[in-house]
Amino acid sequence: DAPWSRAAEPTTEDLTGAELRSTDVARAAFNVHALLPAGAEGTRVALLRAPLGLLPTVDEAEVACVGSVDALTELAARYPEVLEFDPRRGMIRFNADFTFPLGSVKLSESARQALATFATILDSPGAENLEIRIVGHTDNVPIRRPQTRAQHPTNVHLSVHRAIAVRDALVGDGVAPARFSVMGYGEYRPVAANGRNGSPENRRVEVFLTPMLVPSGPAGEELSETIVQVEVDDEPTK
Repeated sequence: DAPWSRAAEPTTEDLTGAELRSTDVARAAFNVHALLPAGAEGTRVALLRAPLGLLPTVDEAEVACVGSVDALTELAARYPEVLEFDPRRGMIRFNADFTFPLGSVKLSESARQALATFATILDSPGAENLEIRIVGHTDNVPIRRPQTRAQHPTNVHLSVHRAIAVRDALVGDGVAPARFSVMGYGEYRPVAANGRNGSPENRRVEVFLTPMLVPSGPAGEELSETIVQVEVDDEPTK
């Protein structure tokens, strides 16, 4: 049986936000454990024990984030047209209409200013160990202009490219590249009904902040020493 099934599992009403996330981590670890082939017992044991070791990390991250929540709430109040902040989900949503020109990935001046402040918050003591997942979205209006299509063939491309633009701006302002992941759903994850001209609510870039389960910094540097570097004299051009 899974380790959490040996006793009655608490209901969601009994769990804090950190405990809920830790339960999700435990389930994910067990799901991977179930797929491992025979003979991988050492890996199985490590996976099943991992959630127990993560509990203090998640709890500490939640306590440390209180100051960051206040700073992000203040940031959203300063740039209400550009972004909004959902503290329950740990999500910052950028309104694409005020962040980018139509069909473009060039950041507006107000978006750049907001992102510069956002980068400072992400590097503050309460948030420096948070992972940053950036997700781009569009409405369902197809890309028709040839000059736009040459750079962004589909809405999926545009959504990913906008997520990358936000990531690059934050990295340029000093946030560690190892903390980021980027993705884009195009028009396929709407939050509002699209009309004839789409919907401004669906044109957005969302940034999710979660505890980093594999910390960067000294531990990451130490781990990287075990990776074998293979140098190729004539590497093909990408």
